[in-house]
Amino acid sequence: MKIFFVARGWPSEREPQWGCFERDQAIALSKLGHQIVVLSFDTRFRKYYRKYGITHSMHGSISVYNLYVGWIWGKALRNTFIKLHIKACRAFFLYLFEKVVKQEGMPDLIYSHYLGSSSIAIAAKKKYGIPVVGIEHWSEIGYENIKKNIKQWAGNVYKELDCLVAVSTALKKNIEKNFGIQSVVVNNMLGDEFCYKPNMRQDAVVKFVSTGNLLPVKGFDILIEAFHKAYLPEKNWSLTIIGGGKEYNHLLSLINNFHLEDNIHLVGRKSRDDVVRFLQESDIYVMSSRSETFGVAAIEALACGLPIVATRCGGAMDFVKAENGLTCPIDDADNLSERLVYMFHHYKEYDRQWISNDCRQHFSSDSIARELELIFEKVIKRQS
Repeated sequence: MKIFFVARGWPSEREPQWGCFERDQAIALSKLGHQIVVLSFDTRFRKYYRKYGITHSMHGSISVYNLYVGWIWGKALRNTFIKLHIKACRAFFLYLFEKVVKQEGMPDLIYSHYLGSSSIAIAAKKKYGIPVVGIEHWSEIGYENIKKNIKQWAGNVYKELDCLVAVSTALKKNIEKNFGIQSVVVNNMLGDEFCYKPNMRQDAVVKFVSTGNLLPVKGFDILIEAFHKAYLPEKNWSLTIIGGGKEYNHLLSLINNFHLEDNIHLVGRKSRDDVVRFLQESDIYVMSSRSETFGVAAIEALACGLPIVATRCGGAMDFVKAENGLTCPIDDADNLSERLVYMFHHYKEYDRQWISNDCRQHFSSDSIARELELIFEKVIKRQS
């Protein structure tokens, strides 16, 4: 198959996480023998390091095209004139699509990540009859109460897709409840670099780790409070939080107020290789999120063999079980604290090698790529 990915972008040294889900799936499908072409349409503000117009690069056998047109209005104007904004974005995308088709030929299928990409990919379907499969993992669609403008936008887009994929069972249920649309569950995939490595540390410190953008939805404030309430022996534990974001100063203030500055460390954003190293050198992973469409950071930790403590925030219910960890309600510092204390005393009872093997069996790049391949084949067959 020739598959056009409609993506946010492609990861770079400056932005290592931007488009990483799309990149991983593109590589996995390419390994199955499919011709993958990635198209991204960028309207972000930081023009000082972006080149206007279409740029092209090769990543192995994968051809990547990006159209940068500059910032299209401010947020307030976009929300006020959303139909006009979408119309403009679709016109720009069609321009990119037609330029790429001249170089690469017409695709058999378009595969779009997130609502925004699906919204513009539909323009090519309407003009050229190319089937579109959209995969949804936007956190806004996972909330119980979806914002009115997003709900209207998504409802119009989803019904135009030939197939909608949800990255977790919880997200599938939320889509059905809010839009009356059936979707197919395909979980996010693991990067191959996340794997078990025996922990050779000799110190007596139990190392907790958590990763994610420092945003309210990630619940790091509750996590810090839970450690404050746990009263663990102060010289025998640490928590490393990997990630950056607008909550940094607030979280640092909480840490200082609870006098936990010797135990809890905000280390900022790290490269993927650094994240792997942190996970492999840690003992327990914690996901304290208030909402997750899936939770790929958590399965990366499981792939490294870490037992997990996770809130019942949506996606986690697809992979947390008795053999690999514990769950607790969201926004409940007392309950989370109890789980942390239990794990502090019992983490060595979990079989790290088994946790890693089980996770990789379900979420390896090859397994997820073959699930997507089967969906694409069915969609194309229906069109023929």
